[in-house]
Amino acid sequence: MKIGQTLCAFGLLATTSAASAQADVIVTQDYLKMGWEQVSTLVPYGDLNLASDKGVATLRERVKAEARKICGKSDGTAKNTANTSTCYDSVIASAEPQIVKLATDAKAR
Repeated sequence: MKIGQTLCAFGLLATTSAASAQADVIVTQDYLKMGWEQVSTLVPYGDLNLASDKGVATLRERVKAEARKICGKSDGTAKNTANTSTCYDSVIASAEPQIVKLATDAKAR
């Protein structure tokens, strides 16, 4: 991953934070495992009904879209492809427990 992509992710975090007065899921890429710095961003969900399967699926799609933004595209080399895949997987893994808790809480209301 290039430094420019990392800075872009920080810019996305700043933009999303300022525009988001609603609740958000925080997604984090664990760059520390790869010797890079950690990058996080917020995924808004305040407009979704998380008591419904459709709302939860929409939130998961938003998280996947943010993962693609944070992690970027592979340049096709084996090492970069592995790094991109590890990045994407760690972003999804960071969000999933939050999504499950939010959906459980929403359904309990």
